Amino acid sequence: MTGSDPRAGDAHVSSAQAKWTAVELLEQFKRLHGHLGGLLSVPVKSGGQEVAELVTSRQADALRSLAADGLTMRQFAEALGLSRGSATAMADRLLRLGLAERRFNERDRREVHLVRTPRGHRLITELDRRQQAAVEAVANRFVAERIVPVGDCVVELLRLLEAAAEELGSGSALPA
Repeated sequence: MTGSDPRAGDAHVSSAQAKWTAVELLEQFKRLHGHLGGLLSVPVKSGGQEVAELVTSRQADALRSLAADGLTMRQFAEALGLSRGSATAMADRLLRLGLAERRFNERDRREVHLVRTPRGHRLITELDRRQQAAVEAVANRFVAERIVPVGDCVVELLRLLEAAAEELGSGSALPA
């Protein structure tokens, strides 16, 4: 990197250089997110054959949110921070993939719980195993002296994004 490059390590960068660096950092996080999504997506099998659709990290989070006795749709939406309509669409996707099912409350048939199927439980177990293996593989290759500065940078970036979200009144600076 040259002396004119804003990433060259000069401790005193101009406002324009700092903005360029922050934008570049966000772009790199987008790339990182793509790689993580690929590592953590698992093809879903149906009838012994692989289905073209993959379970996204958001769908996996939704599946993980389901307790043993399930959640009502309201609880499911709240757990994911989604509108009820978006939560219903997510639930429908999990149902189509055979990863969750709806169960009616025996005492009140109007109350429906969304619960993980055994297939959904196996998928989450496999995703968690793959995620742990990926984290360990990366952690084992990471130079120890660089972990703290990267962690500090991520914490600062999250703090700034949360502050920007509050200023914008949106609750989130980035789409979920």
